[in-house]
Amino acid sequence: MTIPTEDLQKTSPAAKIELFELELVQNIHYTGTTYPSGSDQGVFRFHNGINMNTSVNIIFNTKSYLRIPIEATGFEKQSSNKSTPRPTLRLSNAFSSITSIMQQVNLITPRNDLSLAKFTRKTTLVKYLDATNFDSSSPEIAVASPPQLYPDEIYFIERKVQETQDLVEFELRSALDFGNKRIPSRIVTRKDFPTVGGFAI
Repeated sequence: MTIPTEDLQKTSPAAKIELFELELVQNIHYTGTTYPSGSDQGVFRFHNGINMNTSVNIIFNTKSYLRIPIEATGFEKQSSNKSTPRPTLRLSNAFSSITSIMQQVNLITPRNDLSLAKFTRKTTLVKYLDATNFDSSSPEIAVASPPQLYPDEIYFIERKVQETQDLVEFELRSALDFGNKRIPSRIVTRKDFPTVGGFAI
């Protein structure tokens, strides 16, 4: 469910919370139910702590999001550029945490480095986080059922750009971006191919 219009109109940017999910692909990043260490059935969840003033995990929709430094930029599409954006994702590599995930993945698919993993950017408001995040007397609690969210932004890891002891940087691509070609580029109908139904290419 999306956030009500009245909340959008009176919400300050400081009240927004960004949550990130990294979902691995079976048979590419892991096999069977042998999920990478630290994941929730192949899903890693993070938040960057901005606007929440917390250094601990955030609970949203009963799921725990780990607090680590994250920088995700380049999501905005330029009106002068018809191609879909290729955002950049930078994750803290403290204690070689991201390196460890990639090492596990590369045992399944050598040199994969998390390519094709699904990256979801979620945005909600502080007051819609689970009540367990707050003191019971906190006035901003407005727990929503089902959870209130802005529309999810879904991308896939295209490639690893760099890896150091401090950070790992990835290039992302939109689910609609295939070689800078937006899909569908046009609709093919029965009129074009009388023997088949309508489909998109």
